[in-house]
Amino acid sequence: MIHLVLLNILAIMGLSFNTGTYALQKESEQINATIKQQLPNTAVGILVQDAKTGDTLYEHRSNEPFVPASLTKLLTSTAALYELGTEFHYETTLAKDKEGNIYLQFTGDPSFKDSDLKALIQNLKTQNIQEIKGNLIIDNTRFELPQYGWGWSWNSLCWGFSAPVTAVMINENQIKVNITPGKVIGEKATLSLAPDETLIVPITDDVMTVSEYDAEETCQIILDMNDNNQVNARGCWPVKTYAAAKAETDKKETEVVAETEAKPTTESAKMEAPKPEFDVLKLAIRNPDQLLKSLVVKLLAEEQINLKGQIMFGRIPPGTENVYKHSSGNLLALLGPVLRDSNNLYSDSLMKTLGYARSQRGTFHAGIRAIQASLQEHTKLEPKQYSLWDGSGLSSYNFVTPQQFATVLQTIYQHKEFYPLINELLAHSGETGTLQERINNPELKGKIRAKTGSKRGIASLAGYLTTKSNRELIFVIMTEQAVGDRSNLSQFEKEICGILFNIE
Repeated sequence: MIHLVLLNILAIMGLSFNTGTYALQKESEQINATIKQQLPNTAVGILVQDAKTGDTLYEHRSNEPFVPASLTKLLTSTAALYELGTEFHYETTLAKDKEGNIYLQFTGDPSFKDSDLKALIQNLKTQNIQEIKGNLIIDNTRFELPQYGWGWSWNSLCWGFSAPVTAVMINENQIKVNITPGKVIGEKATLSLAPDETLIVPITDDVMTVSEYDAEETCQIILDMNDNNQVNARGCWPVKTYAAAKAETDKKETEVVAETEAKPTTESAKMEAPKPEFDVLKLAIRNPDQLLKSLVVKLLAEEQINLKGQIMFGRIPPGTENVYKHSSGNLLALLGPVLRDSNNLYSDSLMKTLGYARSQRGTFHAGIRAIQASLQEHTKLEPKQYSLWDGSGLSSYNFVTPQQFATVLQTIYQHKEFYPLINELLAHSGETGTLQERINNPELKGKIRAKTGSKRGIASLAGYLTTKSNRELIFVIMTEQAVGDRSNLSQFEKEICGILFNIE
């Protein structure tokens, strides 16, 4: 704003200024007009900087706190790079002791799958262990309660994007369920496990088929899962015509499940051909420990390994002998889902892991303190000047300013090792991740590398933008308190990015 005031004074005095400055003034006026025209009743915070010099080119309410949604993942990822290093990976360990006990130690690997568990159990046979003479003890102590963050919406906990953050993680602690409406309104809809779902859980359903209008305006589906991981479904689900399903398939703008708390989203739009007869829901596993226990029983039986003792939960003692270790990909492989696809579980797992690395406590609070301490050390952000309650952005208690995000992005840009990595891992406009469809303007394809965020009434976008003159910008756009269709916020982001692209 100081720049604009000085420019106006110079103009009044009749003094000249260079073309670049005039272009900046012109585009600043365009941004102001866009805010006024498109989002007059919405809180908007914007900051644009020259990446190389750090000079502020434009700002609007940039020092005011906003709910960042999934922009929070930028803070978690930055701290993870500094504190864990690029070669960090999770290990899930199979061990034994002299008393004949077998141990399975889990450390919060969000990429761990049921097929990896099968490989662990099968490895017992390669060690000539046909019988477990003692107990099989599962160490799930790396992460502590709570398994959900403060400020998470209660109505989101049944959905896969809010899966519990536990030491035991299998298939991202979620399952896929098909929901098939009746052929006519008034008939019962049915729920069943998706054909490619490998985890087995019981399902009870009492869901009525209604019109799309009633599903949107007067009725909703209600889902919960008990401690035995039984899915209980009731309420309503809409019947769709073939035309409606095809329209959804062809829809260019789709909401991202990992970033929204607005309402349950489905995978119908991602299918190769319209499937009007069912939708696919991703549901969070309520009790991963119980699921693991049942899987171990099943796998031992399949491998014909006799367990004389019991399956128990406890801490692995010192002095055990490692039989086999499963390793995740390195930190860069783990940050891809975080930054590109906005995966909440990966991000919050890294947050708890940071807490354990710094203080031997795998909790939300310890993780948050670890992130804040790392950012204070490396970016000079003062912990008391922003609010952080989780590592993913699901919490509505998070408050961060555009200026603070720009500070983190500037620190990354100046880091010769980290910037190329983050620049590649972020979503790319029109090409990858959450920006593949969110900003698909052909002129901007690949020109924006950024992290997205969205919740009901909230949208955020922050990262790096290459202008048509190859100037590198750091930009942060944060909006909240918006009423109406989410597409209005996406359109606003597109127009602002289009204006920034033309800065000389």
